[in-house]
Amino acid sequence: MALQAIGWGCFILFNFILNISGAQEIENHFIKIFLFVLIGILLTHLMRYFILRNEIVKKSYTVQIISFISLSILFSVLHSIIQISTHIIFGLSLRSYGEKTTISLIFIMGVYSFFVYAPWNSLYFLFHYVEKSDDHQLEKIRLEYTVKDLELKNINSYISPHFIFNALNSIRALINEDPAKARDAVTSLASILRNSLQLKKHDVVALETELETVRDYLALQHIRFENRLKVEYDIDPSTLAVPVPILMLQTLVENAIKHGISRQVKGGLIRISSMLNQQYLELVVQNTGRLNSNLQQSGFGWSSTSARLALLFGEEASLQMRTTRDKLVEVTVKIPVRMATPALA
Repeated sequence: MALQAIGWGCFILFNFILNISGAQEIENHFIKIFLFVLIGILLTHLMRYFILRNEIVKKSYTVQIISFISLSILFSVLHSIIQISTHIIFGLSLRSYGEKTTISLIFIMGVYSFFVYAPWNSLYFLFHYVEKSDDHQLEKIRLEYTVKDLELKNINSYISPHFIFNALNSIRALINEDPAKARDAVTSLASILRNSLQLKKHDVVALETELETVRDYLALQHIRFENRLKVEYDIDPSTLAVPVPILMLQTLVENAIKHGISRQVKGGLIRISSMLNQQYLELVVQNTGRLNSNLQQSGFGWSSTSARLALLFGEEASLQMRTTRDKLVEVTVKIPVRMATPALA
């Protein structure tokens, strides 16, 4: 509103100076300028509503430029038609424009109006471009802070006394019963703790390394669930060297255990898949359970994964959750295979 007032105020002042200087002498000049400004304010508000309603400033720059030119022409013609019509309705003389046909008058007024609407549109789109650029930088900084905070929480969740207590309790129960299995469990726990601490040093690891962490984690969960937990892998060998955010897959598997398997009396299945789809890596985690989007998407596992993907890959990555035909909860991560390391590696 303030920009509208400033812009049209400058337009009125410019025409006032032209009039008093004698550079522009038109019958009923100020009435015609008042009508022009009034129509202009109404139409620019309408044009602004159209731009916002169709989210034009969020589209590609090519679409924005085409829209900018088209809207400037369209509203200039519309302004011209309304302006000429008001002149006729209020009996204002058109002689200052010369002896011309109505079509010619509309064309002349349209050209004049275009040199008002084009700068208005240019400034409007420029304002939103700067605003969007600032918002993007602010969002990037916010994401960096959020993700680093989430990573710290993730590390703390692994080295917390609660996690260690449960793991060591399970291992202690195996020492006399199955010493070999107890040794393997200690090795798995040590590997998980070591890999969680790598968050301080690396953003990504090869999928093969991430899968080793997942296997260690599930090995510990097997002690807890025994035959109630079934695990299947469907890993494309060509995906093993692809970089993925460290502990991302492990976090999704942990989410599947927490919200899926642990809630089933008979336990269930965890199925982990990977594949290359054109220039993207797709990771899929399926688990027995029921989809509760409010619970899972507001949980730490979902929010941390979503935030890290946004920071590392922007809009190129995606995270989706659904229920499959065979009643499994499925989470799919899609990340671009375009680099050895992503933006923040």
